[in-house]
Amino acid sequence: MKLNYTYILFLFFTIITSAQSTNDKIIEVDYEYSFIQVRANNNKYSYYEKLQLFPGKQLSVYDKITKNNSDNAATLKPNAQQGLEWNPKGKNLNTVFKDYKEGTTYLKDIIIPRFFVIKDSINIFNWKVTEEYKEILDYKCQKATTEFRGRNYTAWFTTDLPPGGPWKFDDLPGFILEAYSNDKDNYSWKAQSIRFNDLATINSAIFTNPFLEDKKYSWDEFKKLYKEKAIAADKFQYADGQVGGVVMRRMIKERYIEENDTDYTADKKYGIK
Repeated sequence: MKLNYTYILFLFFTIITSAQSTNDKIIEVDYEYSFIQVRANNNKYSYYEKLQLFPGKQLSVYDKITKNNSDNAATLKPNAQQGLEWNPKGKNLNTVFKDYKEGTTYLKDIIIPRFFVIKDSINIFNWKVTEEYKEILDYKCQKATTEFRGRNYTAWFTTDLPPGGPWKFDDLPGFILEAYSNDKDNYSWKAQSIRFNDLATINSAIFTNPFLEDKKYSWDEFKKLYKEKAIAADKFQYADGQVGGVVMRRMIKERYIEENDTDYTADKKYGIK
């Protein structure tokens, strides 16, 4: 018990000291986000994304790095086998806004062709911290693992920076510089660079939640709506009388429809995963 208590105290004072030294700073981290599209000949898709953490404001903003500051332009890492990509129009399609005072995460997810705003909790991960370490961008990082909504994920975090992380990842005693799924889809987020800037240099508009005026769905509400739309899409009737043919996935980065759910059968009927 003494060792555990000492370790907890160490983490507490490390985080407090780090937070005090970064309260007037912006921590900017560029990530490479990638995944394998198994349904598209195992092509690998890569994007560049940026996390801005504002420790003094207890906020973070995560978004895709775009061309000419356009919400609609994707920045893709060159890959000859990527093929065509659908780029829907709209604002804040890739933004993840975290409010640490509220303990909430806001972002959009899609039920084609419409996007919905989800209000989720930051504290949705059940991490298991291990005694494995490695260095990322000159920071000593510790390994943590979790099963999250259908996938097993691994994260590497450093206690030298305040808590935070890409996408929904969070709720560890430090900053997540790398995360990845342990499966064939291989979703991954890898920090490429870290910068510290003065808080006074930022436009204060970024501190306003961009989803304030939108209708918000809880994760459970979104899952229910997703399944309803998936069932309807399978039964869709075309102008020539043909029925079906629209198959929605049960899981992407997280699970929308449970594997043992028998209300939705289109994916299994057509052998699509």
